[in-house]
Amino acid sequence: MPGVGELKLESFFASRSGVCVYVTIGKRTFRIQFVDPSAHGVVVEGGREGAEEACSVARQALRKHAEGLAPLFAKVARATT
Repeated sequence: MPGVGELKLESFFASRSGVCVYVTIGKRTFRIQFVDPSAHGVVVEGGREGAEEACSVARQALRKHAEGLAPLFAKVARATT
């Protein structure tokens, strides 16, 4: 995993319930799941301390790579219908 603030498109993957990324803040790793491309309905796993910063990093990366991530969100949409 690249350092914080350097999330690359390869850092994201599709699960049945959203597009996910792992973000490390200090010694904690957060699994952040985006339910849709607009970053609404975010689910965070990894505890509370550092979660806000991890979400911020992931949202920035999501915006940066929005076009490239479209196929992953389409895959999630197909899986849930």
